[in-house]
Amino acid sequence: GINLLAFFQYMTSSISLKRQQQLLYSMGIKNIKNGSKKLHELIKNVQLKTTLSTLNIPKKGILKIVSEASQSNRMQNSPRIPTTKELKKILYLIY
Repeated sequence: GINLLAFFQYMTSSISLKRQQQLLYSMGIKNIKNGSKKLHELIKNVQLKTTLSTLNIPKKGILKIVSEASQSNRMQNSPRIPTTKELKKILYLIY
């Protein structure tokens, strides 16, 4: 949940137009900007924490998260697998 919005924005910028259209259709929206708004509203409505710091994850914990993510298969279903550098950047943005 915490990284949903950040990864949505990251992924949609790199997938094909056809996949973007399929994703947007499945969300019942017309464009990526509306998708971001819809996800933001969902996160707000269910009161999910939106930063790593509010989950008491120390900043140095980001390196551990990146290391573990790169050693697992968790992102294999992702339309775009971020590089270690990209993942660090995303996680620092949601810190």
